[in-house]
Amino acid sequence: MRLNKSIVTKAGPRDKPHYLWDEELSGFGVKILPSGRKTYLIQYRLGGRGGRTRRVTIGVHGSITTEQAKKKVRSCLVKLLWEAIH
Repeated sequence: MRLNKSIVTKAGPRDKPHYLWDEELSGFGVKILPSGRKTYLIQYRLGGRGGRTRRVTIGVHGSITTEQAKKKVRSCLVKLLWEAIH
């Protein structure tokens, strides 16, 4: 699914934290806690499949929009790529 404001707003909490991932922008997702708090994040792995998976928080749903979070993720991915090749 392509994450947008309505999908993130409608997503409800579960017993355990869970994630919704965007199909369009690889690594972009939202973490939904049992409390209902929703946090945008980026997940990436440097070094291929053997590398450690890392998650970086972008912002909390409501304080930033889904589109703002996507823009931040794109700029973060560019920085990560730049650092990886230099």
